[in-house]
Amino acid sequence: MNPSSALLILTLWLPGADPKDDAKKDLEKMQGTWTVQKLVREGMEMPAEATAKMSIEIAKNKMMVHVEGRPGEEAEVVLDPSTKPAQFDFTPTNATDKKVRKGLYKFEGETLYLCWTRGGGERPKAFESKPETMVVVFELKKKK
Repeated sequence: MNPSSALLILTLWLPGADPKDDAKKDLEKMQGTWTVQKLVREGMEMPAEATAKMSIEIAKNKMMVHVEGRPGEEAEVVLDPSTKPAQFDFTPTNATDKKVRKGLYKFEGETLYLCWTRGGGERPKAFESKPETMVVVFELKKKK
């Protein structure tokens, strides 16, 4: 048996990384309060005055969207980093509409991007928000 065949057999035999471990690592990275640097909603970038009043807090597997002057919306989050791009689902826990929201997430350095379809619906295919799509894209920085 040549060395490359032995390496191939060893690679196939060894167990791969558990996707649940990757999800735990990503969820750990998300913990904390995130300020909204940019928000694009249905193709329109929201003004800085509006985004300055918003934050997203992630504690354990709960995500809370805070908007100054309104009670926060809470949701339970489930991550799936095994897909490309990585996916997440969240289910509102304190709203009348309990539809699962399907989205995408990614880290670029210290920046977290979240993208989802408002009100339920199909998962976005990319980190973009076009008019009449109900898709929002958040660019977030962790609060120090």
